[in-house]
Amino acid sequence: MENAILDIQNVSVRFANGSAVQAVEQVSLSVFPRDKLCIIGETGSGKSILLLSVLRLLPASAVTGKACSPFRPSRWMAFAAVKSPMCRREAATA
Repeated sequence: MENAILDIQNVSVRFANGSAVQAVEQVSLSVFPRDKLCIIGETGSGKSILLLSVLRLLPASAVTGKACSPFRPSRWMAFAAVKSPMCRREAATA
């Protein structure tokens, strides 16, 4: 989309470790300047895998349909370090 700082369309991620596991299926989203995005869901719903795919930090066993991030790696890392913290909540500390 025009002027989006992040625009991903139909992202899917699966893991091929003997048997294929679909972790994320057909997710699309756009983030514009000054937008705030919060991704919530049940345990195991693919939130972390989606964000790791956008950051290009998926493990080698992951298979994606296409490149998930429209940014050059240097530009994306600068954006991610300053503006997109990933807050994890572990079940043991909830």
